[in-house]
Amino acid sequence: APPASPRFLNSGLAVAISLAAIVVAIAAYFLFFYGGPEDEANSRQMPTSRVNVSPSHSEGEMAAPSELSEDTGESPGEDSFSDEQPADEDMDTEGATVEPGQKYFIIGIGVFGNEENVQRLIQRIYEAGYEPYTEPKGRLTRVGIQKAYTDESEIQATLKEVRKKFSKDAKVLSK
Repeated sequence: APPASPRFLNSGLAVAISLAAIVVAIAAYFLFFYGGPEDEANSRQMPTSRVNVSPSHSEGEMAAPSELSEDTGESPGEDSFSDEQPADEDMDTEGATVEPGQKYFIIGIGVFGNEENVQRLIQRIYEAGYEPYTEPKGRLTRVGIQKAYTDESEIQATLKEVRKKFSKDAKVLSK
């Protein structure tokens, strides 16, 4: 008669342990090794974000006066218009709708690791009447301006202004 096999092998416990080990090995592979360096390269190519000027901050545009009040017959006073946004409104950061065929250029001003510095420069860009541009680069954020143009001379004129107002190292990143 054949030798008696241990009860361990006959009970199916060995099969269950083997299957569990295979599942753990496959899970570990997917967690630690699947999609190695190529995933990191894709994560570095994040889409650029755009920060837009809200309509109340557009340069050279004035708010249209409201019509005469019907009950008093008087026009609204100067104090009824405010240049400041209410504190409870969030800043509009949605991308602007680009007209078909419209060309934009981007001038890079600086790269920052501190979010406070990014926000400070964005505020200065708004105050100077430009449309801010931000692009995350890993732990850093590139900040600049973006502007529509029709002629190459507009790019050079804007670059000259930006170098005077913000940084002498500013450069055109894309057209």
